[in-house]
Amino acid sequence: MHEQRAAGRDGRGALPMIYVGKGPSAVHAVAAIRERGDLVATVNDAGSLFDGGIDFAFFADVEMLERARPLWPRMKTIVLPSRLHQHFRRSRLTARDVPGLPHDRLAIYPYHATGPTERQLRAAIAAGQIPLYCTAVAGLFWMAQAGHREFHCYGFDGGSHYAPGLGSPADPTGRIYDRYRQAMEAMARIVKEQFGAGVWFHADEGT
Repeated sequence: MHEQRAAGRDGRGALPMIYVGKGPSAVHAVAAIRERGDLVATVNDAGSLFDGGIDFAFFADVEMLERARPLWPRMKTIVLPSRLHQHFRRSRLTARDVPGLPHDRLAIYPYHATGPTERQLRAAIAAGQIPLYCTAVAGLFWMAQAGHREFHCYGFDGGSHYAPGLGSPADPTGRIYDRYRQAMEAMARIVKEQFGAGVWFHADEGT
């Protein structure tokens, strides 16, 4: 349960990764998944936007994990920190406290919270940690460290809205997701430098 699963274990590690968040451009991942045949990774319940298997599903919050419970059978590997957040804060909960979670399909990494700046992310990585500023940022580094080298990202737009069908943010009037997009861009630079990985953010129009 505690091993990070390496790319290529099923012979597909060299394939590009479609990485799906919850922002508006996530709706364009549906066509990309259908047409490209790449590996698929999701953040929280973004997998509810499309059908089919999910190679890697990333969570950090117990509430998001529970919300995505109907999607668990589609998830080949569920990736979690060793401590889960509850109500947006670190808690004492772990994967073992979530009833019915398929432990044979878990990958657990040590919990290490960090800030959003590139300097903070780099400091966490230099200390040998998966930098958990947010689920998406930790997921991108985890996959690059595991050997994946090409990422096509949908739904990491910044701004103030989710994709249709994924609920509403707490404050739809403010650009509350800009800081997450900025942290994702910083992580994209880091994985390019450290692993030679390419990261493409596909715009809301689906390009």
